Amino acid sequence: MIEVRLRNQETFPWINFNNSIYIRGYFYDEHNKVLNENLLFKKLSLISCQSEAVKLLKKIDGCFLVIILDKNRNTAIIASDRIRSFPIFYFFYDNKIFICDHLEKIESNFKENILSHFEFLHCGYVSGSETLINDIYQIQAGECILLEGNGISSKKYYSYINKNNNLNDSDYYKKKLQNALEKTFVKLIESTKNRFLIIPLSGGLDSRLIASYLKKCGVDDVICYTYGLRKSREVKISKNIADDLGYDWHFINYGDKKWVKWYADDLMREYQIFSGNLSSLPHIQDWPAVLELNEKKIIPDNSVFIPGHAADFVAGSHIPLTINSILNPNFESVVDLIINEHFILSDDMFQKRNKKHLMEINQKLLKQINDFSIKDVSDLASSFEYWDWKERQSKFIANSCRVYEFWGYEWRMPFWDIEFINFWNDIPLELRLNESFYKEFLLEEDFSKVFDIYDYKNFDKKNFKSFFKKSFFGKIISKIHKQFYAYYKFRYIDFVTKKEVLKSYNINSILAKRYLELIKTSND
Repeated sequence: MIEVRLRNQETFPWINFNNSIYIRGYFYDEHNKVLNENLLFKKLSLISCQSEAVKLLKKIDGCFLVIILDKNRNTAIIASDRIRSFPIFYFFYDNKIFICDHLEKIESNFKENILSHFEFLHCGYVSGSETLINDIYQIQAGECILLEGNGISSKKYYSYINKNNNLNDSDYYKKKLQNALEKTFVKLIESTKNRFLIIPLSGGLDSRLIASYLKKCGVDDVICYTYGLRKSREVKISKNIADDLGYDWHFINYGDKKWVKWYADDLMREYQIFSGNLSSLPHIQDWPAVLELNEKKIIPDNSVFIPGHAADFVAGSHIPLTINSILNPNFESVVDLIINEHFILSDDMFQKRNKKHLMEINQKLLKQINDFSIKDVSDLASSFEYWDWKERQSKFIANSCRVYEFWGYEWRMPFWDIEFINFWNDIPLELRLNESFYKEFLLEEDFSKVFDIYDYKNFDKKNFKSFFKKSFFGKIISKIHKQFYAYYKFRYIDFVTKKEVLKSYNINSILAKRYLELIKTSND
């Protein structure tokens, strides 16, 4: 018997058909049209097995969850989209299968997963299908599972894997990217018709691409906002971009020790429980900004937030620039890269007392990438990005959209549309390193003339500063800057102690510990 426990979601509410089919999110069909829910229910009602579900899922785009129960509620098919936009969980207990969309505390019948806690402290999420609780599991990105009896059958209908093409023709790829962007934004505009679009506009490339391309498409109902410290260069650049595009722009000041009040707010605690789900570190950076925009009634009802997640990732920003120096690429090389790049929130990873956990993490990571054949550096980069997509991008970056839902707003992630990600899967490694092709494309296209003129930390400059950064001392200083700058840029320093700062890699190191303390007190 299957019991379904779904929260009464205000944003992206669950829609159910005959108490046997449940859907949540937004959907596009194979023709890039918004998929009507009645037509979708009709298609889903014809599914009789997992393989038929997989076949249909490959034709659907969007951000969604699907649950299909048989008429006797003895079997269930559950599917997540290609980036795990919405978390969903399952477990077996007392001869029942339970499916739920929220985990708030550890029930007395379950125990903490010790390895998952260790992993969470080091990277800020639990990889694979595990959670912070033993025997409670999460559906992963691009996964369709079948639950029946005490058995689980898992099938991947999508994996983010680069094809390692040998063609190195920038002009050819520029035309393809133009086409992918056009299709992606047509879908975005159609699915948000007659609604205001809210853009978290930074000085970076991704949000700037969203804002400038919407302007290119003639979309005027756009509001931009930026947060941080008023005198920061990023704030000034963002305002200039919004002004040039003719979009309303609002600034949310993170100074004046506001974080002391924000972080102590009961709503912040409620948000962390809502968004963490015992599997992901809650993303608090945007929380005060949306709070203030909401309180000041700047955001019209029924607006949709459009964050830039995660064009930089698919363009290659997470591939270590030192990857070409790895002489013998193999599975161990991938695991080393994953640990060195992602398991960084605590410096006790390699301490003698954690030797057993480190071995278990290594084995877990090896299993997660064992579908690959690693023959060269391109394979190494592809497998590294695969893990990043399945874990960090889905469970931390995409999961940050919970902040919009918490305040009652929908969102869209256009840069996870299938046309856009399929384009980047075709791009060879040399064009993805340091986002070289992405930057070249944006500079050349210069949508709405806001890329070349505002050259803020995005494009490679051949000057003394750029050469110094590549030197030994430059790398050390850059590392220290990266470690501590966010405390001041977003004024996290106002609600953390100096002792915490000195003992931590970055703000997420502190927040990971605090989240585990929060859920522990929630259980008491």
